[in-house]
Amino acid sequence: MREETKDNSYLKGAAILTAALVFAKIVSAIYKIPIARMLGAEGTGYFQVTYNIFVLILALSTAGIPVALSRIIASANARGNTNLIKRYYSVAMPAFTLIGLIATVLMIVFADNLAHLMNSSHVSFGIRIIAPTLFFVCIISVFRGYAQGLGNMKPTALSQIIEVVTKTLIGISAVLILLVKPMGSSTSMCPSPAVPS
Repeated sequence: MREETKDNSYLKGAAILTAALVFAKIVSAIYKIPIARMLGAEGTGYFQVTYNIFVLILALSTAGIPVALSRIIASANARGNTNLIKRYYSVAMPAFTLIGLIATVLMIVFADNLAHLMNSSHVSFGIRIIAPTLFFVCIISVFRGYAQGLGNMKPTALSQIIEVVTKTLIGISAVLILLVKPMGSSTSMCPSPAVPS
């Protein structure tokens, strides 16, 4: 009976995560449409370069955090060792908060260098805009790992929804700011906005 309850809990958790992931993918796909129309072909190219840099640094900053943390917490939870769970969390949170802070600062300071490495000097402003998200992603990753280790998938699902909605709002807001107040041809990510047809 206990095993059956555990299986049902896993299935429920998997269903929650799947639903959140599907929602996130749909919103991510939809929000790229207005951004592409506003930026035009050239601006969209700059946006893609910026996003690729972000994904690379994000992977380096958070690779495996939720999975690794959830496994060791699940192991401690199975043994009923709540003190060990608290210790894992108390070590992981400040450690990855520091990693996120360092990654954000480095991304802001070396934005011009990163843009140069990608052969696209126009994207340095975009890199600086998205840099703070690394800090928050590192913190969220610890929360996800902690919750998953305790068998609670709802915080992970909720964080995925918040993450994609926030990304959408910030992305569109940044594009609108650039369209209303261009930064000049040498630094603007979208020098010539497309006119909707």
